Amino acid sequence: MLRVIFLTLAVLIAGGTTARAEESMTSAAPLGAAVAKAAAATRLELPAWAADRVDRRPAMLPALYGTYAALQTLDIYSTRRALAAGATEANPLLRSGSTARTMAIKGAAGAATIFFAERAWKKNRAGAIVLMAILNGTTAAIVAHNAHNARR
Repeated sequence: MLRVIFLTLAVLIAGGTTARAEESMTSAAPLGAAVAKAAAATRLELPAWAADRVDRRPAMLPALYGTYAALQTLDIYSTRRALAAGATEANPLLRSGSTARTMAIKGAAGAATIFFAERAWKKNRAGAIVLMAILNGTTAAIVAHNAHNARR
């Protein structure tokens, strides 16, 4: 970044001197050359906190995404079994729907959840992992509740 600034200044200084015909170019040429030489010799060293880091997804997130998808699938299955055993659907969006509607709603909600978790990890990695862990735990509790209702 610093090199680009120095090189830009060198080009501006060298370019600006050619437009003035009455001034001698010999006095500006060494200045432009000195700036270019200084820019080439200057090594950009940033402190560790200012250096750009490569954004790498935390390794746990894809595993949590897969677990979330599997739990959503188990939720559909266990809900259908519980409904067949006489339980009632508590979610008003899914209460009067078919299996295809349930799968479409769960798929859209799951995709939106993963999309927003992906956006969240870029700003707060630990927060995204905690979010997905909480959602996985909640969905696992719902699946367990459905399985319990299916056994009645």
